[in-house]
Amino acid sequence: MNIVETEEVHHQHEIARSVAALGFIQANKEILEKLNLKFSVYGDMVDFDNLQRPDVVRVLKAFGGHWVKAPSLSGGIHYTNKVKHDGFEVRCYNGEPPPSCKIVEKITYKRIRAHKERIVTRTVVCK
Repeated sequence: MNIVETEEVHHQHEIARSVAALGFIQANKEILEKLNLKFSVYGDMVDFDNLQRPDVVRVLKAFGGHWVKAPSLSGGIHYTNKVKHDGFEVRCYNGEPPPSCKIVEKITYKRIRAHKERIVTRTVVCK
């Protein structure tokens, strides 16, 4: 494949991603308008970034489904909906955790050859 063909394929993929994102927006327009929150589309993810707890709850309720919690490096929680909506996973990226949850950090050390490797594991623990 030459340079021109490579560039052509790259832009065809960009167009396909844009068409898919537009399809998601059109199919979920009523929900998105009701939420009235900034979102971004990246790959097959629709992200609502850095939301306060009340807005996180609104997104969770609006899209329904099964949500998985994972700790973010910034102290919040990534909430990812495992039910795809028009080919996209919806995620609240680094959302504010509920009062009943906290991020627990565990630090362990593992010897690798001549030095110790520090391993940090973060988990979400909810009451």
